[in-house]
Amino acid sequence: MAAQKLGMDLADTRILCSHMLQYKGGEGPFKQEYTEGINNPIQWWTSIELNPPHLQKLAINLFSICPNSASCERGFSTCGWLSNKRRLKLGVERLESMVKLISYYRSNPSHELGFYGKGIKNNSQKLSDKELNNIVNDALAEQDDEEEEEIIPEEQPV
Repeated sequence: MAAQKLGMDLADTRILCSHMLQYKGGEGPFKQEYTEGINNPIQWWTSIELNPPHLQKLAINLFSICPNSASCERGFSTCGWLSNKRRLKLGVERLESMVKLISYYRSNPSHELGFYGKGIKNNSQKLSDKELNNIVNDALAEQDDEEEEEIIPEEQPV
C-alpha cells in the first residue's frame, strides 16, 4: 500500500527491494564512503546513482522530515479543553478516545466532513478543507460565557 502511494507498481517495488538488499550488503553504488562531519545523509543519497532511483527518493523523503512537537501540543491543548471544570469525571480511556476522534476529524476534514453544507444552497459544492477546519475549530472553541458561577445560598432569617 505504501508503494502505491509513492506511485510504484509491482515491478518498481521489486526493484526497490533489490536496491534495499544491495544497500544492506554494501554492494554496487552503496559502497561509497560516508564521512561524518563532511557529508550529510541527504548529500550522500543524492550522490548515489541509481536507475530507477526509488530507494534514493525514499531515503531523501525520510531524511527531509522535520520532527516537531506541534501535534503533541495540540493534543495536550485538546485534553486541557476536555478536562476542564465541566468535564472532570471523564475516565482516562474516554478522554483518550475523545482526543483521538477530535484529532482525526481535524486532520481528515475533507474525507469525513466533506458532505457538510452540501445541499443547503442550490448548486452547492463541497466545502474546502479550510472552511471545514474552521467549522470544527468553532465547534470545539471554549466559550467563557458558559462558565457557571458558584451559587451561594442565602441565610434564612431566624
